[in-house]
Amino acid sequence: MKKLALTAITCGLVATAAHADLLEYEDLNGMRASRAEDKLEDAGFQQTDSSIQNGNWYKTWRHRHPSAEVVLTERWGKVTDVNATDSTHEDHKDDHAAHWARDRNRNIALGAAAVAALGVGLYAMNHKNQTGSHQAQDHAMRVELSTLNGARAAGGEQFLNNNGFSNVRHDGLTNWWFNQASGQCAQVQTWNGRYTSVQEVDIGHCK
Repeated sequence: MKKLALTAITCGLVATAAHADLLEYEDLNGMRASRAEDKLEDAGFQQTDSSIQNGNWYKTWRHRHPSAEVVLTERWGKVTDVNATDSTHEDHKDDHAAHWARDRNRNIALGAAAVAALGVGLYAMNHKNQTGSHQAQDHAMRVELSTLNGARAAGGEQFLNNNGFSNVRHDGLTNWWFNQASGQCAQVQTWNGRYTSVQEVDIGHCK
């Protein structure tokens, strides 16, 4: 596969663009997630979005000069796929089309998974109404927290907020997040801008 690299489009581009020229996206594949993210930051990229599906993190990074976007797929703290687009290069039109096709196929797969999840949720609700058991519903609402270990604090907080958690208290570098819907209490320890420990603890810690 042809390696993608950013190139400056005018002599007046800022120094961060010149630094980004040296970044080869394909080399990020297989790296530790933290190292790959550090390389993107050093090249002038900023993380703009993150989501998690089936245990995979999808993190979007953007660069202004030149206009570029990199989507990292991460699992168990390692980069498993890199999708990159660079709108300043005519030569990369085919790569952009391939990236768009991969995104389209991934979105179709995610849509199918969402429909399947909805079906499971409706079944669980019906089962609850018939049996009076709350276990199936509680299980469906629970949020998987183990994948947050090693994540950047900013991305981790965004994920927790998006999934219904609220920061209820903190003690130094330790924070407790509570999810009213699932009844989960998450204890999060942060060091050097990253989540070093994320674990579910007794709900009493969040009261």
